[in-house]
Amino acid sequence: MICPFCGNHLQADSSVCNACGSALPGPGDAAAAGQLQEYPVGQASPLKSGNNPAYLGKLGSWNWGAAIFTCVWAWFNISPLAAVIAFFAGLAVSSLVAIPVVGVLMPFAVNIFLGIKGNDLAWENRRFASPAEFRTVQTAWAKWGFGLIIAGIVLSGMAFLLFGAFFMGIIGAIFA
Repeated sequence: MICPFCGNHLQADSSVCNACGSALPGPGDAAAAGQLQEYPVGQASPLKSGNNPAYLGKLGSWNWGAAIFTCVWAWFNISPLAAVIAFFAGLAVSSLVAIPVVGVLMPFAVNIFLGIKGNDLAWENRRFASPAEFRTVQTAWAKWGFGLIIAGIVLSGMAFLLFGAFFMGIIGAIFA
């Protein structure tokens, strides 16, 4: 048996997918499970991408790729216009930095919004062959995002150590 939501291979008697947690159709719902793989023949999907709208809200709750790579992710998964809007929305929101509490949280508003709504926005606007392909693509975005964050932390730490040692050497030479 294959999960109609994520494409994971399951045991025949499974009632819940062990990969995505979706409730699986029962034996009498076999026709409904088949319809989830492709949009019913002869009907146009209401989504811009042509993907099956039955998957909206069932593709995961958080999208790390969208939250980390906000504008670049929006360019490739929604549209170039959405990426430009995300960029300028981020700039506009960043101007609120002087306001206590709000200023700390608001620069991340676009990241948080795309993290929450990213899966549905990508499914609505970009064509995917299946939910399994969707998950593969979005997982790749997340892995790259985390990889770049780790690389940034490592490089920042190295720069701090190198420049700290350099400046401590200069200060030590001045006061010696």
